[in-house]
Amino acid sequence: MNTLARLIASYNLILLETAASHKNNFDFLRFLFASLVIFSHSYALLLGNIALDPFVKRSDRALSEIAVCGFFVLSGFLIRQSQERSSSVFSFFRKRALRIVPGLWVAIVVTVFVIGCLTTEIPLAAYLSNSQTWKYLFSNSFLMPVAKELPGVFNHNPETGVNGSLWTLRYEILFYALLSFLFFIPKKNSKAFTIAALIICIAGYMAIKMDLVPVKGNFLFYFFNLGIYFAGGACLSLFTDFIKQRKSLLLCISSIIFFAFTFIFKKEYELINMFSFTLLVISFGLHYFKFLNFSQYTGDISYGTYIYAYPIQQALIIWLHPANIWTLMIPSFLVAWLAGWLSWHFIEKRFLKRK
Repeated sequence: MNTLARLIASYNLILLETAASHKNNFDFLRFLFASLVIFSHSYALLLGNIALDPFVKRSDRALSEIAVCGFFVLSGFLIRQSQERSSSVFSFFRKRALRIVPGLWVAIVVTVFVIGCLTTEIPLAAYLSNSQTWKYLFSNSFLMPVAKELPGVFNHNPETGVNGSLWTLRYEILFYALLSFLFFIPKKNSKAFTIAALIICIAGYMAIKMDLVPVKGNFLFYFFNLGIYFAGGACLSLFTDFIKQRKSLLLCISSIIFFAFTFIFKKEYELINMFSFTLLVISFGLHYFKFLNFSQYTGDISYGTYIYAYPIQQALIIWLHPANIWTLMIPSFLVAWLAGWLSWHFIEKRFLKRK
């Protein structure tokens, strides 16, 4: 009986720790960032210029850019912790694959065979037999930037790309791969490795920004730029207890600095802006505001919202002929949130149970 009592006590303790670990604002932040992407993309897709996002006029940055950076901060912070909890590199990648791949593959199938079939301007038989259709399906299933358009789909929209949000997932997976190197170095060196990764990203980004190295294309620019946020979040995960104990003070300080350097100094001191935003996201995320915890009712709809929103917005432009931004933006929010809800409850959650 004593053994049974100890087991029950241990189990209850695990349940309490699990409940406590979910008392944060991370789900809300993911939902917010996915929604901000929809906001900015409404301007880009309807008017053909993301610079028309009103936030750009005030800060030189679109809200979608800030939101994507926020995603990488959260990812670096949480995935670094996931790596520490994983028993092996196989276990780590299995969990990451179960989180990303099922939802992505279903979204691509829906895009090609539902949205594509309903919006293509060419005969359906020609659409389904066109090699570009299958090229899009398979290349995007493995996040290869080979095919961005579908035959006869969105050809007369201001932007003709089918899903301009998927590009960030390539960097996400690349950072997972780099993070997996922690499995092959001594644990005592893991903190140094994480901090060194941040320093390398800063050095690489500044070298490109200052034209110190010749670079073709945008791959390295985004690698180092997004890497600063991912590695920054990972570094903050090393000091989680310290941040938790001072989260209100750190949130206040980082908010003041971030908004000052966003609206007043803009990009003159970009690194300060990056660091303050990273700390702002994590310190806010570690708070718990019950009224923001609606994910307990809806589930975590952020990923589905993010990967479905772009093609949904493109299709709504064709179907609704929106006269202004709001007649596109409001339906886009509603339909993308619904798609996120369906993706979470019927696809993502079911695979996550297999972790």
